[in-house]
Amino acid sequence: MPLNANQSFKPNVYIPAALLKRLDSIYNYSLVILQAASGFGKTTVISEYLRPSDTCQVYWYTCMGEPVRKAWHGICKLFSHFDKSVAKQLETLEYPTQENIADIAEIMRGCDIDKDTWFVLDNFQYIQNELPARILQAFSCHGCSRLHFVVITQSFDSLDISGIQADQGILVQNDA
Repeated sequence: MPLNANQSFKPNVYIPAALLKRLDSIYNYSLVILQAASGFGKTTVISEYLRPSDTCQVYWYTCMGEPVRKAWHGICKLFSHFDKSVAKQLETLEYPTQENIADIAEIMRGCDIDKDTWFVLDNFQYIQNELPARILQAFSCHGCSRLHFVVITQSFDSLDISGIQADQGILVQNDA
């Protein structure tokens, strides 16, 4: 949820007011795609903005160019911190394929958590070409108002975001 009058956000880095205003709206979405070229501070801004607190937990997976199966295992392992059942079901799929994308979406609908949770996939550009185009749509249709995915990428050219409903996802791009 956005900061209220009793809270204040004092980042350790400068975040332009226009970007801060856009970030305040991300609490309304199950999926946030943050796209800009290398060096624009995407990771820094999100890590500053989404600091874990008593009311919010943040889980972070940074893609490093590893094989997609290894990345999927790491993603599932992080899921086990907040929904063991979903993590176990996702892990049994081995990794996302075009054939099991509907299964992933169905598993995600079963996600149930009791605390605002942010799942950040950083450097997504390293694995996005190896995943089904609709993987983000499958992640975004979970229906749990407390779960938010943040995808940080340099490019989203190969991603099909057309199936993501406007009330489910938001794209925050560098306009420069």
